[in-house]
Amino acid sequence: MDRYKLRSDLPWYVHALYWVSWLGFMALFVIYILPLIAQSISEPFSHWVGSFFD
Repeated sequence: MDRYKLRSDLPWYVHALYWVSWLGFMALFVIYILPLIAQSISEPFSHWVGSFFD
């Protein structure tokens, strides 16, 4: 419980920077890494995901 109390004591811009960086990382992951993973799984699946991302 002390962990969450320590986190809530942080300034608002620390939370904002944390969420912006996390969302940016997830966006990069979805755009760049996910299609690469899909290509390596199987051919039909990569075609479906490729058409989905185009």
